[in-house]
Amino acid sequence: MKLLGILWNSIGEYVDEATDDIKKYCNVKYYDLDLGKDYKNFLLELYPFNESEKWKAEFKVNGLVDKYKSNKIRILILDIPKDEKVYLKNKDKMMYKNVLELKVFIRKKYEHLVTQNVLKDGKSYDNVFHMTDDEDEYIDNLPIILKYLPKHLKTNEDLMSISDFVDPNLLQREIKGTRNKYWITPNLLFKENYVNTFENYSEVFNMYFMRLFGLNNCAEYMAFSCFDKPGVLTKRITDKNEEIVFLDEIFNKINIFEKKDLILHNNLNELPNILNNYCKQNNLTLDNDYYNQLRKIYLYDILTCQNDRNPTNMCLKYDDQTRIAKLYFFDNSNMLFFYQADLLKKYIDGHLDISSYLENKTSTFLLNKASDLEICFNNKIYHLKSFLENQNNFELFNDFLNIFNPDNINLTFNYIEQNENIKLPYFFKKAILDYYQIFICKLKEIQTENAKILRLNNIK
Repeated sequence: MKLLGILWNSIGEYVDEATDDIKKYCNVKYYDLDLGKDYKNFLLELYPFNESEKWKAEFKVNGLVDKYKSNKIRILILDIPKDEKVYLKNKDKMMYKNVLELKVFIRKKYEHLVTQNVLKDGKSYDNVFHMTDDEDEYIDNLPIILKYLPKHLKTNEDLMSISDFVDPNLLQREIKGTRNKYWITPNLLFKENYVNTFENYSEVFNMYFMRLFGLNNCAEYMAFSCFDKPGVLTKRITDKNEEIVFLDEIFNKINIFEKKDLILHNNLNELPNILNNYCKQNNLTLDNDYYNQLRKIYLYDILTCQNDRNPTNMCLKYDDQTRIAKLYFFDNSNMLFFYQADLLKKYIDGHLDISSYLENKTSTFLLNKASDLEICFNNKIYHLKSFLENQNNFELFNDFLNIFNPDNINLTFNYIEQNENIKLPYFFKKAILDYYQIFICKLKEIQTENAKILRLNNIK
């Protein structure tokens, strides 16, 4: 079985010796992380105690963070055989005998290295070695470990393999969508890239960039991942007592099944009625901001050249007790041509003109109105014209133009590179900035074509 071990920074120069001791009990794969300023947050996430037991997490923080030569820890993935169980009185639970022996042995042997924060009974070994007791605790800890691993490793080469963390035979395949997706734990999904694409970069860039536009109801993509294939990790968007229903499932309930019909009715005029009717029939209430979020995601997709906002990547999320439903979005990898290996290669080789691509290769599956189905594969500027026929949309568009600029694009690039500890590909960044310039030029053209749009005041 897979379990997690952590040798805290109190171990210092004895980390290799302690690792060798652990190897006498089981197979070990390990990663060294210097958590730096993230160390405190890491500990608080790993030990989410309730208010009455909060002192335990504070004990960890006060005894470990910035208390030794570095904040460097060693993460160990332990492949340890199941053993007979014994009763552990202080935890009032049954534990595997070999797990208990290993924890006690390492803590006792190295407790002399801990120099601060001794508990009332004089014991301090908990600040030496963390180890999950069983598979359930491992599953709870794993998302936290995988959140911090990629951003603090010293190299991006050969980072991780799925089989290091979970038995591949136990992966649960997610059947929705076109990409290969696997549930690593009940709450953690790995989404695989198409080969030779920038999909993982696109997912994470859009997650951060969308927040600048007030689009916070988005799936959280935790990290870039290089498992057996590149991809991203994402947490399940529902917590306890929460449910989701995909928009395509809502459509199916009113006998809309065919792809063309799904897109036809997936528009800003009809969706509010469809969602409201569904909610009334299921004792749900749409939150007050849902329509504004819908308009925002429509406009965001137009401005950033998203190509696949269909009903399978939008959902309603609701609390089973309050019964208030919010609109959520996910799957943002289909930006520009980042999901198309052939077009991406042409761009990198200098054989793809973005302006020509915008004219011939884009698609829009969240429509402004049903009649826009005729232009769903046309240049997104045509969809923008449709949106701006309604003067009530001018203010939102001007607000978005204030945000959609090279400064904020570069700010997002820099934040990702610093926060995720990864270098974004040169051509990924170049394509987005090139696209921005071309889009703004196209926007200036439609100003001269349509007097109504002359009122827009933020096109530089």
